[in-house]
Amino acid sequence: MTVENSTRSFLNAETLPVWGRSPLHQPEASFSLGRDIDLRLARSTRANLLLVGPEPALSNALASVMADNGGAIDIHASTGFLALPAPRSGVRTIVLRDVDVLTSLDQHLVLDWLTLAASHTRVISTAGRPLLPMVREHAFSAALYYRLNVLFFDLTS
Repeated sequence: MTVENSTRSFLNAETLPVWGRSPLHQPEASFSLGRDIDLRLARSTRANLLLVGPEPALSNALASVMADNGGAIDIHASTGFLALPAPRSGVRTIVLRDVDVLTSLDQHLVLDWLTLAASHTRVISTAGRPLLPMVREHAFSAALYYRLNVLFFDLTS
């Protein structure tokens, strides 16, 4: 399969099941337990996280994930000014909020920054709406989506 066909297959594929839900869609109590387990996993890894949902849920999830990670840099993309740290500045975690409102230029800047930062910095990004439909509509960079979406948390339910 060529890269183009592989990308096309991804863009046409259904999203993976939402974290914390079993294929049997257990009751809400089980969903909550699954969410707690997943958030503990997110705290224990250095993988990039993408959190999608409404603001109160995003803040709660960030507080839980960041409980053991002091010293993170918090960047709000919605301010219109994207101030990323130097790629190898020793910053271990950045929280990049509102990635769904990044301009094409800012998306390219973040992707270049991630390439230079390599595996030295963990990125926890938030979005108020799902990014996959934006990728399908070519409104969000597929390459950036792949880099940010190592662990995905859907907080919309």
